[in-house]
Amino acid sequence: MLMKLGSVEFDLKVNPQTLSYDAEHPFATHEVMGTSPIHENMGDGNENYEIKGVVHPHHFGGLDGLNKLKQARARGVPVPFMRGNLTPKGWVLITKLNFTEEELGIGGVGMVINFNATLVSTGRPSANMAQFVLGLFL
Repeated sequence: MLMKLGSVEFDLKVNPQTLSYDAEHPFATHEVMGTSPIHENMGDGNENYEIKGVVHPHHFGGLDGLNKLKQARARGVPVPFMRGNLTPKGWVLITKLNFTEEELGIGGVGMVINFNATLVSTGRPSANMAQFVLGLFL
């Protein structure tokens, strides 16, 4: 396993090629007469991730993993995100998914499916919400 997002294990079937990360730390700017603006620390901002990968459904499968990503995005609930070495990255929301199928084959399914998943960090759900969310994946 290379990483896990909710119930989706990224591996040879749902194969991530790149993982990008960016974070922000917002400041409110206040104009002050006669001097430079003052910047007020607004606290930690969003952490954003983008996973780009590929699926070869006719050779390795992986369509079920893409369907799980679609379902998690449609539910709009936080999912746990971790690296393959079991380092937790926290809870995230899937804000955007993109699939591009190439070389359509049997049943109109692409021989190669490229995917992008855009994630944004979110707070840890309450205990009741966490049980609900994790129950969706069992």
